[in-house]
Amino acid sequence: MQLIIRGQDTFLVECQDSELVFNLKNKIAKAQAFGDTEFTLSCNGHLLADDTPSVSQLAGHLDLNVPLFGGVHFTRDFKP
Repeated sequence: MQLIIRGQDTFLVECQDSELVFNLKNKIAKAQAFGDTEFTLSCNGHLLADDTPSVSQLAGHLDLNVPLFGGVHFTRDFKP
């Protein structure tokens, strides 16, 4: 079975019907070279838990969300 994953890029992942979402996320992490980056998968607007028992029940596209951490904080001294 092939699943379409939408993230920054759209790509396909090959999986078995009886795989857990956890295993699917491992395949995605390897395919996208995420390393230890945490990400979430959602299907039709619903977050998928790692222990979701079967990817064969997923219909439509899966959305991949990677949180962006960090940023730059500027502080300025304002003088009246």
